Amino acid sequence: MKCSRCQREAIIDQPYSGKYLCEVHLIADVESRVKKEIRKKGGLKSGEKLFISSENTMESFALRIFLSGLLLKRTDISFVSKETDADTILSSSCLEDVAETVLESVLKGDTKQFLSHAKKRIVEPFASIPRNEIEMYAASHGWHREKTEKVSEINLFLNDFSRTRPGTPFALKNIKESLEGIK
Repeated sequence: MKCSRCQREAIIDQPYSGKYLCEVHLIADVESRVKKEIRKKGGLKSGEKLFISSENTMESFALRIFLSGLLLKRTDISFVSKETDADTILSSSCLEDVAETVLESVLKGDTKQFLSHAKKRIVEPFASIPRNEIEMYAASHGWHREKTEKVSEINLFLNDFSRTRPGTPFALKNIKESLEGIK
């Protein structure tokens, strides 16, 4: 299959968008959507102190790679080593993480977490990016560790349901954003 944007060989099929992308256009697509997600959450302000909430995961690696490219242009932003010193917390949660959290909260009848307003601003730059696309983005930047799948009942259900309904994780993310908008 050929890339929808050029004639190179596609490395990924995005069933939710109907596109096939080569490595170059996948990287551009991921970075464009991450920037859009950050802007949607208020952007990164001059003088802002950021804390990266992370583990040693592929998503965290990919977030650091993205930020390193962005921050080469932004010398007015700094990173702090303690969450308490930060203005903004950056989470490496991907689309599936967000969708699973929403689905689990709705099924438990506990959506209060989306209604409460945290003292610190939390931004999830990868919230609209599927895990497999982040994995390819990370691999294109040198990530070579084995991938680890999160396995839970919610995860298995959502993955199975999304195979025939690829927009489901996006719909769950939209529900979260709607709930967050309630004052």
